Amino acid sequence: MTDLPNMSIPSWLETPPLSKVNPPARTRLQKLPFSELSWEDFERLCLRLARLETNVEHCQLYGVKGQEQEGIDLYARKKMTDKYTVYQCKREKNFGPSKIRKAVQKFLEGSWVEKAEAFVLCTQESLAPKERANEIENQSELLRERKVDLVTWDNHQLSIKLKNLPDLVDEHG
Repeated sequence: MTDLPNMSIPSWLETPPLSKVNPPARTRLQKLPFSELSWEDFERLCLRLARLETNVEHCQLYGVKGQEQEGIDLYARKKMTDKYTVYQCKREKNFGPSKIRKAVQKFLEGSWVEKAEAFVLCTQESLAPKERANEIENQSELLRERKVDLVTWDNHQLSIKLKNLPDLVDEHG
């Protein structure tokens, strides 16, 4: 066996660094680009979020392309009750007051209004503009008469819900 020369490591290589480097800042989008999803993927994303809601026993899509869906795209059966939360997913542009009214009216004409305790309107656009917000309140009052709550998941609400779900965002992005 041969002897290796005694090479010691300089002590300065084992000391902590003296330089302070700021980590790279990369701010994530605050509002996610839902308009870039196909309508099918937007619907699937809403389904995945609906399954994460509390008190959901079962959640699934309702119908397939071409079938009459009675104004809903998904439904969630609640635990320990015979009531449902139903969802209408609208990945449409210019989702203004008339489209809001039409979505609620279609739901009211279907059979799910008798089984539902909440109607969730999901849209890629903001519902904050006054004319949209006012129509949401008008439709909420109309649904309340039928003992159904109107809940909105617009781009702002959806982005908030997805903020702590990066895997779900990555899967759909």
